[in-house]
Amino acid sequence: MDEEIAFDRLKLTGVIGFNGKVQNGFLVHPDGQHVIFCLGSNVVVENINTRQQFFLHGHTNNVVCIDIDKSGSFIASGQVTYMGYKATIIVWSYEKKEKYAEFVLHKVKIQALGFSPNSSFLASLGGQDDGSLVIWSIPRREAICGSPAQPQSAGVTLTLACANVSEKTFITAGENTVRVWNLDLENRKIRPTDCNLGQIKRTIRSLSVSYNDEVFFAGTTTGDVLTISMRYHLLQVVAPEKNGFSMGVTTLKTLGESMLLVGAGDGVLQELCYTVRKDSKHVFPTLIKTNKMKKLLGNVTAISLRGEGHQFFVTTDKCHLYRFNYSDFNHELVDTCHNAAVNDIKFPYNCSELFATCAYQDIRVFNKTKQHEVLRIKYT
Repeated sequence: MDEEIAFDRLKLTGVIGFNGKVQNGFLVHPDGQHVIFCLGSNVVVENINTRQQFFLHGHTNNVVCIDIDKSGSFIASGQVTYMGYKATIIVWSYEKKEKYAEFVLHKVKIQALGFSPNSSFLASLGGQDDGSLVIWSIPRREAICGSPAQPQSAGVTLTLACANVSEKTFITAGENTVRVWNLDLENRKIRPTDCNLGQIKRTIRSLSVSYNDEVFFAGTTTGDVLTISMRYHLLQVVAPEKNGFSMGVTTLKTLGESMLLVGAGDGVLQELCYTVRKDSKHVFPTLIKTNKMKKLLGNVTAISLRGEGHQFFVTTDKCHLYRFNYSDFNHELVDTCHNAAVNDIKFPYNCSELFATCAYQDIRVFNKTKQHEVLRIKYT
């Protein structure tokens, strides 16, 4: 009879890099001193200055979406799982660095998550195999209500956003569908209003709401940005009129009262300016490009503001992390890692401080103690 051999689970002490392929998967905490990102089944909290890391364990498969509330008290993370099983949402207490609540209702995948402005509610969007929008009560740690996210005539719903002022307003969008939802808390119902886009048909992958909830912006796979009235649910502007963003608009972030940062599939980061000109009878909204533009390596997957936006971070699917200064739009590459599977790892003879890794098209050397890249060799 074989003896049972007891063993301890290996403890994760540090990670180098991040998963740049997760849409909006890199967030700056409201305290301005920490960043939050997902890597595998873990959620990582890292100090920007000291690089000290803390890991939130609890998911059983890859984390595919995260969000943080405006107060910085809660982090929400959603995972993907196997066909036929339900995917888990975990709400974490940021202060205690532990699990606050666990929600299991959606099938297979959590597509997107969003906190209401005062953190009373969490909205969750299921993936293609689920197709539902669910509203959760954070104080009560329970589901309030749910509904199919799209009408039967539309395709898959791909993205979710919460209002910046209204506690009970949410937005979903995807393949030929844009909906504004209002929560009826007394009757435990969430009621949709379909937005009127006229003859325009678009697949929307990203959303961002203005600071006062007057309008919201929708980025499309065809490379334009739609400006839609939140109150009247009507399309106002389609921009740019010519020379849209190549490979589609992948992420959006409102900045201040009138600026919008746009990330595109070809690596372009562009600033747009939203203005409204009024006369006695008419309103003329416009959305135009400014002279602030940079070209990055890879598909832009996340834009996260630090503080009021004087500084912000941008990630790409090539696993490059850039830090921008808004005033002059100068940027620097602050972190990078392999963007494909690591095939091998080697330590030099009689040296434990350095190690080399190889993956698709590159070899890298890392410092184990400082946890940063020392050398990068590209090959094709």
